[in-house]
Amino acid sequence: MIQFIRGIPRELDQASVIDGCGPWGTFWYIILPLTKSSLATVSIFCFYWTWSDFMV
Repeated sequence: MIQFIRGIPRELDQASVIDGCGPWGTFWYIILPLTKSSLATVSIFCFYWTWSDFMV
């Protein structure tokens, strides 16, 4: 997840600041929509590993 977020170009952050977004607006409108797929993948793996550990 960290590597995915580090792969997002800094230019998107700078462009959002130029357009008038604050830090929360940048996160909510730029970063979060880009990371939805990786968040879904991480949550599925986390659930799977927790469930497997629960059964043991």
